Formats: sequence, C-alpha cells, structure tokens
Amino acid sequence: MTEDEILITLQSTPHGGSPRGIGFYSKAANCGRKAVLDEQAKEANTNQPDESEDEGAFAVGTHYHRLMELHIRGQTSNEVWDFSDRLVGEAMLEGLRLYRGYLDHWGSLGQRYGGTAVGTEVPIPATPAGEAKIREIFGDAVTGRIDAVLDVTDPAVAFANTGLQLERGRYLVDFKTAASMSPQHQWTFQFSLQAATYLDIYNMENPDKPALGMIFDVIAKHKQLRKVADKKGGSSYAAYLQKPGFDDREVIGALVKIGKRNFEESIPNPAQCVSGFSPCGHFKSGKCSRY
Repeated sequence: MTEDEILITLQSTPHGGSPRGIGFYSKAANCGRKAVLDEQAKEANTNQPDESEDEGAFAVGTHYHRLMELHIRGQTSNEVWDFSDRLVGEAMLEGLRLYRGYLDHWGSLGQRYGGTAVGTEVPIPATPAGEAKIREIFGDAVTGRIDAVLDVTDPAVAFANTGLQLERGRYLVDFKTAASMSPQHQWTFQFSLQAATYLDIYNMENPDKPALGMIFDVIAKHKQLRKVADKKGGSSYAAYLQKPGFDDREVIGALVKIGKRNFEESIPNPAQCVSGFSPCGHFKSGKCSRY
C-alpha cells in the first residue's frame, strides 16, 4: 500500500469494538444507564462526552491495531511513512510510532513468538450456527473480534523473547497499548473476561484445532521504545497468557445476564457517577441524574 492509501485507511477506521462484545456487557453491568446513553450517542454519530475525539489513548490503540492488522495481511511492510506534513492527529502519529517500533524490534508477530500468524480480525462467532448456539447458551448475541490467530511452531523462541512457556499449537492474540507497565497487568490479563469469552466461543466453533490460550501482546507508549530493559528503564514490551478455564462459560453467562438486564432496564449505578479520575461524562453534562 502507498503512503496515501495507508493514511486513508487509518482515517476511515472506525473506533470501537464489537457491538455486543464482552466489553459492552461489562460496561452495562457497571452502569446500565451509561451503556444506554453511550449507544444513543453512537447512533447519533456524536462523540461520547467522556472520550476525546482523536487524541486519547483509545484512538492511539485503534490506529496501532489497524496497522498491525494490515501487516499481518501482507498489505504493508516495515516501511517508513512520514505523515508530519499532513493534517493528521497526534494519535495517528503515535500509533504509527508504536507500529514502527514493534517491527523494528521484532520483525513480525510470528517472529516474536516463533510461529506464523494465520488470521487477523477474525469474527466470533463466525457462522450462523455458531451465532444461534451462543444465543442459546448466553441468552444474547455475544460477539467478538480476534486481533490475530497464531500457530506456534517453536516455543523456545517465544520463551526467549517473552518468557511465556507455550506449546506447539494455536493461540489467539490480542494487541494492547498501555501508558506504562504495571504489576496489575498480571492479574488483568490472566483473569480476563475478554479472553475467557474469546477462547470459549472460538474453541466451541473449532473443536478440531482449539486455541491453547490467549496471548495479550502489550506495548508501552514509552517516549523511547526499548526492546529490553536498560539503565534508562524497563522494556516497552510484555506478554501475558490466559489458558481456557473450567468455569469460563459460567462466568461469562453471569456477566451477560447482569449486563443485559441493566441495559434493557436502563438501571443507573450512582457509585459510577464520580468513580475513577473524572466524573462520568453523561453525569457531568447533565444528561443523566444519579437515580
């Protein structure tokens, strides 16, 4: 792809994941009213009040994901593009910087993990029969989109590069961008509801070649990307593995049930109005009361 084609692709990439992904149910479980108002804002094609338009961390991750997808598809290589003279947002430039750094340090996803990427942006469920089965199991049309499907052939390479003890076989991969590395990631990515959902649905549809786990491939937005730790700081890369759990389906089902009810009844959660670092945008704008 040419520089102009890359730019157009990034500019036209929609922000946001699956309409009924596990993130939706998690949000609705926390506050049904917020989930409803977010959906209304999306349908009206307006920005959600608590998310910046193009300069936030969310947009950086979106552009980085898109570039990694294009690389896996073979539509781009480790080319050097310069968008500095274009009217593009800082988030796009930052996503491009992270992408360049990853390829400069590792070459490709497959080279980092000793295998081959065999799919990208894979929808789940992938078949009408799968959709019907998921609706039957969870009581709603739970969906997802896998960033990459990876077949590992040399686990020793993965261990040397990431410290992960993998087996020969198939893994799902999710790309993550982070402001910095945190010990909390160890918990977040080893008990991830997203991974539990993706693994359960994917393996249900692919019993002949199930995924052995889901890898969270994390890159930190350090000003200077470091392949390994040095005197200036830690590595800009980390990897975490979550294996299928025996109770995944029960955990997912409980979350979907709570989230669906909260969304359909627009149940507010006053505790979420001022939690975190800033008030909920809907509460701050006056579109939502606390009851």
